[in-house]
Amino acid sequence: MNDTDDLVIAYKKCKDSKKKKMMYLNIIESSMELVKKIATGIAIQVNISNEDLVQVGSIGLIKAIEFFDADKNTKFKTYATYFIRGEIKHYLRDKVSMIKAPRELQDLVFKISSVIKKLKLEGIDEPTEEQIADATGLEQEKIHKVMELELYKSTISLDQAIS
Repeated sequence: MNDTDDLVIAYKKCKDSKKKKMMYLNIIESSMELVKKIATGIAIQVNISNEDLVQVGSIGLIKAIEFFDADKNTKFKTYATYFIRGEIKHYLRDKVSMIKAPRELQDLVFKISSVIKKLKLEGIDEPTEEQIADATGLEQEKIHKVMELELYKSTISLDQAIS
């Protein structure tokens, strides 16, 4: 077991409310790196603000602390990862995208986004579809369709002001 596991076990057994609150804060503080790591990995894939996913992942961490049972012979980090990922995926499913894209399309969007970032780092401000096609090995028409579909996926509010 590691320090966090020991801390969670002590937290569950503690009767003193002040000590328990301090342990709770220590568990959260020591586990935030895990939340940030998971959120960053997912944020890169779905092109969403990392900060939003860290907040949502933190809710998963809080749930993991409350439901963790040391008697089940599971490490807290493993248990918390399940809750953090689950909470983030639930958020993404319900809040972000109104249209669920097929896995193949999601993979292509990720691949194209990665290539665009790479080309921008190489000094190309706005890579053309032709440059992206050369870098990915995909047909230019396929890239155009994927980028067009990605635009249709994003939703806007009917109350949103248009400038």
